[in-house]
Amino acid sequence: MTSDDELFQRLRPLLAERLFVKIDEVQPQSRLIDDLQVDSLDFVDLQFALEETFGVRFGHGEFFEPTPKWVNKDGTLKASAVDHLSVMMPDLRSLAEEGPVSVVTFFKRVSVETLVRLIRHQRERDAQTSEESAS
Repeated sequence: MTSDDELFQRLRPLLAERLFVKIDEVQPQSRLIDDLQVDSLDFVDLQFALEETFGVRFGHGEFFEPTPKWVNKDGTLKASAVDHLSVMMPDLRSLAEEGPVSVVTFFKRVSVETLVRLIRHQRERDAQTSEESAS
């Protein structure tokens, strides 16, 4: 299994190239929106680039899509979304304990490290699915 550091080392140049930033600007703690200036179209492009580069597939609502499955009508994350997304963003759970987490707040907290965890999670899930279908 690939380590998070190895995933970061593969992800870093991809992000720098796609986002037109210097590679030194891409750090694990770099927030996609506030630090790297990612916009909604960039998120779509990144989803496809990650799928191609890392051999993962994101289903509907799995790549930070604010779908009704995850978001309340008032624009806050549902408890099930917080549970699911906490795998990739551990501090989300403590943030949710303080009160409802808006989609805007969530997106502003997505970092490069979040992407690394997301890739790892998808790879583990895809491997498990492959094992189950082989049985």
